[in-house]
Amino acid sequence: MKNRNQTIDILKGIAVLAVLLGHAVQRGLITGYTDVLIFRIIYSFHMPLFMILSGYTLKAYNKNYDFNFLKKRFLRLMIPTIIWSYLIYIMKDFNFVGIKEFIPFPNSILEYTKHLLYHPDIVIWFLYIVFICDMIFFLQNHLFNKKYEKFSLIFTITIGIIIHFLPNQNFGILRLQIYFPLFSLGYYLAQYPQILKKTKYLILPSILIYLYLFPKFSVYIDDLLIFYSVSICAIIIIYNFIKYIKIKKLYDILSFFGKYSLEIYLCQCLCLNIGTKSGNLRIFSIFITATGISTLLSIITNKSKILKFILYGKK
Repeated sequence: MKNRNQTIDILKGIAVLAVLLGHAVQRGLITGYTDVLIFRIIYSFHMPLFMILSGYTLKAYNKNYDFNFLKKRFLRLMIPTIIWSYLIYIMKDFNFVGIKEFIPFPNSILEYTKHLLYHPDIVIWFLYIVFICDMIFFLQNHLFNKKYEKFSLIFTITIGIIIHFLPNQNFGILRLQIYFPLFSLGYYLAQYPQILKKTKYLILPSILIYLYLFPKFSVYIDDLLIFYSVSICAIIIIYNFIKYIKIKKLYDILSFFGKYSLEIYLCQCLCLNIGTKSGNLRIFSIFITATGISTLLSIITNKSKILKFILYGKK
């Protein structure tokens, strides 16, 4: 991406820091974290924001959906999914990783491999789901050229309905059912950017709806309508805040984290249990150490052509 959009980088920065803080709350408390206010606020928007941004950037920065596109997306998304799934398995027993308590790992690497074939989203689920969404829109762009582009939305809705009724026990279908509509929303926001300008009129309604529905919101996503409503309202508020209220130093910091968001998202899996004391102090210390270590690892590994290809699918 030659000309980076700072607004997108800032939003990515907010999302990845929210991921880190959410994981810090989990590791800091181990139990009862789903009832913690900050955890519920984070889970009301952070992954939906990432998904909308993924759909937006797919449309905004990809003009040709050819073999090179397929190759690029596979390298960028599936190579890290595979590599990090095994890297985390190898390191799962180290206490500083802090991941074994939250993911059931099979006893042998052969069993784990078999499990990954049916559940490729067991660890690095976000990149896998984005890849599936990318492939759906790759197919859509080949079926509907500019002459028939008006039918593309109908295709998207049809695919969304089909996905919704698929059995969701394997292959990450459940997460695809949840996040494909949000990815699609981002895609069409990039296609019709004038809609984003109109969201400033939705700030007050979004605040009121968010406050009204948030008590009913569950991190387990029991009700999709409430989940989508709360998430979209939160994202409208966040987007307009950073768009119209300029805080340069803060935004420069968030933009920096946004540029490394994929790398930090992956590296933080290896340092989620490095903290001190207990309670809020432990949460804060885990957040600081995980943020610092994962950012440092991201910068260092990006300096090596081999490592950044193996770990992040970047040439």
